[in-house]
Amino acid sequence: MRAAFRHVVPVVAGAAVLGLAACTGTGGDLVPDSPGSPAGTTPVATGAASGAAAGSPAPTDGRATARVLDDFADLPASGLDDDGTPVGLQVFGSPDAVVEVDAVTPPEPRPGTGDAAGSALEVTVTTAEHGGVVRVLGDGGSWQPVDATDSTGLGLWFLGTGSGEVWFVDLLDNRSEGSEVDDAGRWTAYFTDDTPGWRRLAWGWDELERKDVGNGAPDDGLTLEAVTGWALGVLDTGGDPVTAYVDDVALLAAGGTDAPAPPRPAPAASPDSTASAAP
Repeated sequence: MRAAFRHVVPVVAGAAVLGLAACTGTGGDLVPDSPGSPAGTTPVATGAASGAAAGSPAPTDGRATARVLDDFADLPASGLDDDGTPVGLQVFGSPDAVVEVDAVTPPEPRPGTGDAAGSALEVTVTTAEHGGVVRVLGDGGSWQPVDATDSTGLGLWFLGTGSGEVWFVDLLDNRSEGSEVDDAGRWTAYFTDDTPGWRRLAWGWDELERKDVGNGAPDDGLTLEAVTGWALGVLDTGGDPVTAYVDDVALLAAGGTDAPAPPRPAPAASPDSTASAAP
C-alpha cells in the first residue's frame, strides 16, 4: 500500500527532492550551461538511509555480490549538500514526465526471499520522452562515493510486466576535483521489459557506454575509483503510467553467476539522469 504521505514538487530545471515515503516530481528543461542546484527544489525530512554497508552478505539466491548499494528496506534519505546540490534519492525526467517512487512490498516475492516479499523500490513513470530515479550515494546531506575497482559490474533485481518499454540503467562515476555540482560521468546500458516477473539483470563494466548529458563530466574513462551513484529510467511510455520494481542494486564480485542483460541500441538522444540539471 502506498504510504499516505506524498510530497509534490514541480521542478524548475531540475529534479524533485523526495519526500518522507513517497514523492511525485515533474521534469524541467536541460540547462547545460547552468548545472548547479535547480531553483525550486526543497529538501524535506526523510527516514533513515537505506542500503547495506560494505561487506554486507550476498543475497540468499547465490548471486555473487561484492556490495549491496541499496536494498530499499526504507527509502534512502534525500536532501541538499553544502553546495546546494541534490543528493540521496531524486527523480528526473523530460518536461512532461511525472515520476512517483515509494518503498513498498512488491506484488510478488523476489526469488531468494522465500514467502517473505520484503521491500522494493516502486517506480511509476508517465512520459512521452523519459523519466526515472537517480540515487546519489550519501546520507542525504553529503556525497559518499565508493571505490568499485575490485568489482566486475552492476546488478539489480527488476520486476516488470513484459509491456515492452525500453529502460536504461546508469552508473555515476567520478566527479571533477572540487566540484560543487553533479558532474559525475554517466555510463549506461539499455534493456527491454519483455518478461513479466522478477529478473536479475547484470552488466559487466565493459558493457556500459559513456553518454554525454551536458553536465561537464570529466572525460577520463570509467575509473571506478569514486562511484557516486546509479540511476534507472524508462523511455517513452506513450503518456501512460508504467510501474516497475527494483531491489538490491549491487556491485558484482568476480566470478558472478548473473546472466548478462540483453543489449539494446542507444536512442538518438541520450536521456539525462542528472538531478541538478534535469533533461
